[in-house]
Amino acid sequence: MKNLQNKNTEIGDELEYTIRTRNTLLASHVKNLTIVDTLPEGFEYVPGTLQVDGQTVTDTVDTDKGEFEARKAIGKFGDVTNTEW
Repeated sequence: MKNLQNKNTEIGDELEYTIRTRNTLLASHVKNLTIVDTLPEGFEYVPGTLQVDGQTVTDTVDTDKGEFEARKAIGKFGDVTNTEW
Protein backbone atom coordinates (compact mmCIF):
# COMPACT_ATOMS: atom_id res chain seq x y z
CA MET A 1 0.00 0.00 0.00
CA LYS A 2 1.33 3.46 -0.89
CA ASN A 3 0.53 6.42 1.35
CA LEU A 4 1.13 9.93 0.08
CA GLN A 5 2.03 12.29 2.94
CA ASN A 6 0.64 15.49 1.35
CA LYS A 7 -2.33 15.07 -0.96
CA ASN A 8 -2.51 18.76 -1.99
CA THR A 9 0.40 19.19 -4.38
CA GLU A 10 1.27 21.29 -7.38
CA ILE A 11 3.77 20.91 -10.22
CA GLY A 12 7.27 21.29 -8.81
CA ASP A 13 6.33 20.26 -5.25
CA GLU A 14 8.27 17.52 -3.50
CA LEU A 15 6.18 14.48 -2.56
CA GLU A 16 6.97 12.02 0.19
CA TYR A 17 5.32 8.63 0.17
CA THR A 18 5.56 5.44 2.16
CA ILE A 19 5.17 1.88 0.95
CA ARG A 20 3.92 -0.59 3.55
CA THR A 21 3.65 -4.33 3.10
CA ARG A 22 2.14 -7.07 5.18
CA ASN A 23 2.50 -10.83 5.09
CA THR A 24 -0.88 -12.26 6.07
CA LEU A 25 0.19 -15.91 6.21
CA LEU A 26 0.69 -17.05 9.79
CA ALA A 27 4.10 -18.43 10.74
CA SER A 28 5.44 -17.92 7.23
CA HIS A 29 8.94 -17.07 6.10
CA VAL A 30 9.90 -14.98 3.07
CA LYS A 31 13.42 -15.34 1.67
CA ASN A 32 15.29 -12.39 0.17
CA LEU A 33 12.34 -9.97 0.23
CA THR A 34 12.92 -7.11 -2.20
CA ILE A 35 10.41 -4.36 -2.97
CA VAL A 36 10.79 -2.40 -6.21
CA ASP A 37 8.78 0.74 -6.96
CA THR A 38 9.03 2.45 -10.34
CA LEU A 39 8.76 6.23 -10.31
CA PRO A 40 5.83 7.38 -12.48
CA GLU A 41 6.49 9.39 -15.65
CA GLY A 42 6.79 13.10 -14.91
CA PHE A 43 8.25 12.52 -11.45
CA GLU A 44 11.89 13.12 -10.55
CA TYR A 45 13.69 11.44 -7.68
CA VAL A 46 15.42 13.67 -5.12
CA PRO A 47 18.87 12.10 -4.62
CA GLY A 48 19.71 11.05 -1.07
CA THR A 49 16.12 10.75 0.18
CA LEU A 50 15.61 6.97 -0.01
CA GLN A 51 14.78 5.23 3.28
CA VAL A 52 14.29 1.53 4.02
CA ASP A 53 12.73 0.52 7.36
CA GLY A 54 12.96 4.16 8.46
CA GLN A 55 16.72 4.33 7.86
CA THR A 56 18.33 6.54 5.23
CA VAL A 57 20.26 4.46 2.68
CA THR A 58 22.53 5.40 -0.20
CA ASP A 59 21.24 5.54 -3.76
CA THR A 60 24.08 3.42 -5.15
CA VAL A 61 24.37 -0.36 -5.37
CA ASP A 62 26.34 -1.27 -2.25
CA THR A 63 25.94 -3.21 1.01
CA ASP A 64 23.06 -1.24 2.55
CA LYS A 65 19.36 -2.12 2.15
CA GLY A 66 18.45 0.24 -0.68
CA GLU A 67 19.31 1.74 -4.01
CA PHE A 68 17.82 3.93 -6.71
CA GLU A 69 18.57 3.31 -10.37
CA ALA A 70 16.75 3.46 -13.69
CA ARG A 71 13.69 5.17 -12.11
CA LYS A 72 13.33 2.37 -9.56
CA ALA A 73 13.48 2.63 -5.77
CA ILE A 74 14.63 -0.72 -4.40
CA GLY A 75 14.38 -1.87 -0.79
CA LYS A 76 16.15 -5.09 0.22
CA PHE A 77 14.87 -6.66 3.43
CA GLY A 78 16.50 -10.08 3.33
CA ASP A 79 14.74 -13.00 5.03
CA VAL A 80 11.57 -12.03 6.90
CA THR A 81 9.53 -14.14 9.30
CA ASN A 82 5.91 -13.17 9.89
CA THR A 83 5.33 -11.70 13.34
CA GLU A 84 2.29 -10.02 14.81
CA TRP A 85 1.79 -6.43 13.67
